[in-house]
Amino acid sequence: MTMINRRNLLASAAMSALATTAFAQDVVVDTAALNAPPAMGEMSLGKDDAKVTVIEYASASCPHCAEFNNDQFPKFKTDYIDTGKV
Repeated sequence: MTMINRRNLLASAAMSALATTAFAQDVVVDTAALNAPPAMGEMSLGKDDAKVTVIEYASASCPHCAEFNNDQFPKFKTDYIDTGKV
């Protein structure tokens, strides 16, 4: 069992304080750039003037995303995208 003495406790507190100040820098994020479409363009399905917009976030390596794509998406596409609702 490791015992923590006063010297080790103070040293670890000092290291924590230094790490906190080292990483606490003012970072400015341009939110307009984050929301801009990618240079390669965006993929879309359905009518541009549909009342509902669905944004899908998926991963090519995710088994849950693959299940949705293979089993659920065809019915969703038939019922909502092809009818112009989405």
